Amino acid sequence: LSVEMKKQLEERMNHIFDHTEDKDFATNSLDIFGELESAIFKNDAVAIDVNLIKISDEYTFKHSVDVAAISMMIGREYGLSKDEIHQLGITGLLHDVGKAKIPNEILNKPGKLTKEEFEIIKNHSLYGFEILREKDSFSPIILDGVLHHHEKMNGAGYPDCQKEGEISLFSRILSVADIFDALVTRRPYKGPISGREAMEMILALGEELDNKIIQSFIESVILYPVDTIVELSTGQMAKVVENNKRYPTRPKVVELQTGMVYDLCHDMECNKIIVL
Repeated sequence: LSVEMKKQLEERMNHIFDHTEDKDFATNSLDIFGELESAIFKNDAVAIDVNLIKISDEYTFKHSVDVAAISMMIGREYGLSKDEIHQLGITGLLHDVGKAKIPNEILNKPGKLTKEEFEIIKNHSLYGFEILREKDSFSPIILDGVLHHHEKMNGAGYPDCQKEGEISLFSRILSVADIFDALVTRRPYKGPISGREAMEMILALGEELDNKIIQSFIESVILYPVDTIVELSTGQMAKVVENNKRYPTRPKVVELQTGMVYDLCHDMECNKIIVL
């Protein structure tokens, strides 16, 4: 997505978060999503370049756009139908709308939340569900995704402590997209981490997240776009010349000094990995 397009979408998301009681809320939300959907698929996008997820102070609004985009790409890789991807994208765009009812001093607190403050934050999924249900314009699958996007496969999530088969597909997809975007984005209380580090953390959450969704996520993101200059573990600088869909952390590279080409996915014996 272009910077200008994302800025426009984020500004419009800001507006609907401030006007959740408006009678035009559903129409405005779907209009915004229509623009996002068109922007993503007009060039037949097949992956998200996670390096284009920009740092923003308006976290909730940019996060909503990012999660919608990432979720749609995961859904496409997972094999969802066009209509299912459409519904999933709407769910991603509105998954945090309940934060409109959370005090800003808690949402934007620079320090660690108290136990009581975290309990208040946790209410946002229920608030979002109630906001959308009152509009009578959103399908049950969207409502469920908004309500349960913080559920975990091991039952450690909220609000209903659902486990594995109890959690809807949309909720499982949103959970991966939501966590990844939160990790790579600056917040008042933390700095962003790299896409590689965030992906490694996602992989480490195998007990909490759906592993099939994780695999679809891995295959729908680009960590190192072609022509990116990277540093290898040997200290040599290299340029990315080709990505590997199944192993985004191990693309094919050419060393700048020697001209040697290494497929980091297959040349495991050379023990070269990207460190930058």
